[in-house]
Amino acid sequence: MACADGVMSDLRGGIGHFRRAVPKGPKVARAVHSHRDPETHRRDLDRDRRLLAAGWSRRGYVAADVLGRPERILRDADLALGRPHRVDRLDPWLRLVGASLFDASGPARLAERLRGPERRKVADRDTGQCRSGHGIGHS
Repeated sequence: MACADGVMSDLRGGIGHFRRAVPKGPKVARAVHSHRDPETHRRDLDRDRRLLAAGWSRRGYVAADVLGRPERILRDADLALGRPHRVDRLDPWLRLVGASLFDASGPARLAERLRGPERRKVADRDTGQCRSGHGIGHS
């Protein structure tokens, strides 16, 4: 069986080298990465080969994918399940992330919550502001 050598772009825009067996059977991409220490990488590859041998395919994602590009994960799932891609399936996830510490305003919301109601009243008195943003005594 012939092999085709080539270069493909990964999701981060980096380049990975691969060899793909052609023309019969499934496309197989053998990737070489250097983003993990060698021992961790070896264990990950061993696990991936065991999963493949058991009939499983593996798709891996990192936190930046889960939080910043969840539509790519959903698209992969939709393709794997053979169902139409509908981005509205992300709505519950986006609401969860929006209410979490991972949202841009999450740390400030947590800090406010941890201050507690009594401490917030003192802070409001110190700044002269009430919750609505108006000066104390104004409506």
